[in-house]
Amino acid sequence: MIAQVMTFEGTPEDNDAGIAHVLDEVVPAAQGAAGVHGVWLVSPDRTRRMTILVCPDEETRDAIFARVRERVEQAPDRHRPAPVSVDAWEVYAVAP
Repeated sequence: MIAQVMTFEGTPEDNDAGIAHVLDEVVPAAQGAAGVHGVWLVSPDRTRRMTILVCPDEETRDAIFARVRERVEQAPDRHRPAPVSVDAWEVYAVAP
């Protein structure tokens, strides 16, 4: 299993736009993918966000992001803040 971890920083308005992007485009792209779990976090002051997407393998992760790109292409002018960091991690344990 792998985890894709992304962090974001910006104004509360930027992060509200990022939250809308996740809810409208990312979550639907990930739904139904076997073995996929996502957690999306926002700081109390709404200036920082984190995405943790756990997938059974790289192929599943890449397929999800391909579906996200298809959704993004349908509304290219929509504001979607870019991450400040993107890292792939190996998952070595999961608690039930």
